[in-house]
Amino acid sequence: SNWAKDRDEKITELYRLMPPAVKAPWDAKQFELRMTDMPCANLDEFQGWLQYYSNKAELPGERLRFIDPTIVESKDVQVSGRTEADIVRYLLNYAMAERTYDEMSKNCQSFSTDWFGFLTNTRDCQPYVSLVRPFYRRKWENFLFETKQC
Repeated sequence: SNWAKDRDEKITELYRLMPPAVKAPWDAKQFELRMTDMPCANLDEFQGWLQYYSNKAELPGERLRFIDPTIVESKDVQVSGRTEADIVRYLLNYAMAERTYDEMSKNCQSFSTDWFGFLTNTRDCQPYVSLVRPFYRRKWENFLFETKQC
């Protein structure tokens, strides 16, 4: 993951901590969510982290992770349930509501748009990539309701 500091290690801390049951071959038709607690206390620290691993830094090419990183928008969290347990529950609910992946309609762009909009109560946000926008349908309700297992 580009978000893990040890991304270039042979065995990352994330991989070491994951139980064997969640280590499986990649399936391009399945939806996947990863939550990473970034070591940044505010927007300035996060921007610094992005810049450190970007083409604006002095890192060799193979260590770069981002090209011209841009933060499009930042807002305060408005949702009242914001504990770690609340966040994990929202993410699990969302992932379980629709388990398939679709390159145009159920992807990282649609998830991040839903996540940002839900947390900040920003009703008019749209995916960053214009190609995805016509296929985007807001699904905030997926964060809130538990899906029963079959």
